[in-house]
Amino acid sequence: RMVADGDRNVTELSDARVDVFVYACLVALMARGARAHEEAEAHLASVARSAGCDAPVVSSAGALIRTLQERGVRRVAIITPYTPGLTRKVADYIEEYDIEVVDSASLAVPDNVQVGRLDPEDLPGHARGLDLSRADMLIASCCVQMPSLAVLERIERWLLRPQRGGTGRSPVTGG
Repeated sequence: RMVADGDRNVTELSDARVDVFVYACLVALMARGARAHEEAEAHLASVARSAGCDAPVVSSAGALIRTLQERGVRRVAIITPYTPGLTRKVADYIEEYDIEVVDSASLAVPDNVQVGRLDPEDLPGHARGLDLSRADMLIASCCVQMPSLAVLERIERWLLRPQRGGTGRSPVTGG
């Protein structure tokens, strides 16, 4: 329903002369298939222009992919609140951009409201359960609704601590 209501939402918000439109549900776009964010961003920008607003449109899915590409990331590990099937769709989507998902954790929370109530303090434990030996980056919250900001620094310190025979692990990002 979120995708279907996009045109109406952008048209109505165009009257507010916003600076930017943000489509903030990563999985709603990624579940639609390869490169869906590119089509959605372009389409919604066209809808905005038709309504007299030149504000750019960005999506969380597009922002994630662009950030990974700009940083030259080739391999990631991900933590999602989704069921394993949806997590696989997210991984497939990321891999369409030649970025390998080397490991993932699916928290299997089927209720969207419950995703927003997840305890961010659990994320470091989920991160420690992943094999990050080949990952360039950990995406610690592959969902903008999943709370993560409070613990990202702690996860990053853990990842960057000196390892046996190495200088540290991967950087971390949250949704």
